[in-house]
Amino acid sequence: MRLPFVISFVSIAALTACSSGGGGSAGGGEKEPIFGENLPAQFAPMSKLFNNPLESDDIAPETALTGRAQMTGNVYVPLSNPGTNIIIGDMEANFDFTNNSLTSSATNFNEYEFLGDLDANGDIIVGSESAELLYEFAGTLEGDGYILRGLSVSGNTVYFLTMDGTLTGTRAFGALGERGFTATVDTRFEGLFIQPGRRLETLGVITSGEVVFDLDNSVNDIVEDLDGSATVFILSE
Repeated sequence: MRLPFVISFVSIAALTACSSGGGGSAGGGEKEPIFGENLPAQFAPMSKLFNNPLESDDIAPETALTGRAQMTGNVYVPLSNPGTNIIIGDMEANFDFTNNSLTSSATNFNEYEFLGDLDANGDIIVGSESAELLYEFAGTLEGDGYILRGLSVSGNTVYFLTMDGTLTGTRAFGALGERGFTATVDTRFEGLFIQPGRRLETLGVITSGEVVFDLDNSVNDIVEDLDGSATVFILSE
């Protein structure tokens, strides 16, 4: 059975609560399969997170949040229509811990069809995942935000980020077929800092947002609501 990529992203979004992780080696000393080893490079941060689940003590201590940090990675936007597609962009962010502020940008957005087989428990079977590049888009999203220290419900340092901009390209829109478009993107994210190793990393989830597709030769826009879509970004130094 082949089911949408968004299922796996629900699992990633849950990691912001820093639930304990598993992993390791299988019995007999054999290494467990690597999730996403055959996926395109833009999936690498997501694959890394799946292969090395976070634990509660991976949250970065306050002492690590000093000076400046420049991070790069990817933003992942699962689409509800069709449910097997996902748009991925290359993303970077600059954090200023002295002034508790940040700036960010994302570009090189591509749309993939992601498929994966599920086991009896509804989990994706490692090694069954595949991704086909469907479309490439032009444009850049820009954003800024602020950092709040020790003010979250759990007492951890968090930050809030707004990103918006315009993307252009061609893609399929269901029964309308392939159409050129100009898409207006408006999003709000919340993130936290993690330090599972020596490098500082961050994981963010969308709190609200939408993509409005203005189609060529059409009087009606198509709105992709990103609320509850499990959109995430994963960055590291």
